[in-house]
Amino acid sequence: TEYISSNGSCSSSTPRGVATTEDRVFVASAANDRICVIDQATNAYIASIAIPDAAAPVDATDPKLVVIDDTANVGYVLANNSAVDTGSARVTRFDANPPYSVEPTVVTIAQAQGLALSLDGSELYVSTLDGKIEVIATATMTVTRTITPSGGEFVSLVADPRGEYLIAFNQHNAG
Repeated sequence: TEYISSNGSCSSSTPRGVATTEDRVFVASAANDRICVIDQATNAYIASIAIPDAAAPVDATDPKLVVIDDTANVGYVLANNSAVDTGSARVTRFDANPPYSVEPTVVTIAQAQGLALSLDGSELYVSTLDGKIEVIATATMTVTRTITPSGGEFVSLVADPRGEYLIAFNQHNAG
């Protein structure tokens, strides 16, 4: 599906991650360095959310993945850090409703690749290429523990919709 904002700030040329709510689609757009918000019913552009770079807060930087909580009120984005810190990514919280504000608190995770949200929205899971899953408490935006399952080099995560399992995929198979 193609979309573009009236000011050209969002397009679907390089989507990296997608999350949906009942009425909106949130697209992590690498070409635009922002989260694009699209109306599901009309496919119309609603807004774009710039994700500030930690090194240069006015600039946005390469969002990779986005998740939205079940209430459709809060979103989280995993975005690469700037060129000064190329080995890590940041998790940033944002308001999933107008005015779509971005919170200044970020969590930096080395070699971050995957992002999933717990069923109740209380925890974020971030998979890494060094074989870990960092658990972030969403209330405080701090890492509370690290899970180290076998299999290593996790590139993707899926949270079971029943809240019973967290499935991590490595570069070769499911872990």
